[in-house]
Amino acid sequence: MKQVTINIYSFNELGEQAKQTAIFEHGNFLESVGQDYEDDNGEIQMDYTRPDDDEIKENILANEYLYFESGELAQCVTYCGNHPKSGITELTFHGRIYEI
Repeated sequence: MKQVTINIYSFNELGEQAKQTAIFEHGNFLESVGQDYEDDNGEIQMDYTRPDDDEIKENILANEYLYFESGELAQCVTYCGNHPKSGITELTFHGRIYEI
C-alpha cells in the first residue's frame, strides 16, 4: 500500500494564479444562484448580476472555503452549532469522507 498526502489550503494561502481561479469559479457560482433583495414596493426580487472581485473574496473568506493548490474548491463541510459533529471538518474526495 502507498500513502498519499493531500494538501488543502485556505484562500489566503493560495498562490496568485490559484486565487484568480478560485475567484472566477466562485463568481460564476454566485452569479448563477443570484442574490435576493427587497425592491421599493417591499417585494423580494432576484439579482443575477455578477459580484465584483472584492465582494467575491469577501464571500469566500466569510465562508472559510478550502481549496486544492490549483484553486479548485475542495468538497468540505464544517459542522457547527448543535450538530453532533460540531467543530469537525470533513473532506469528500473520490467518494470517500475524511476528517481533517
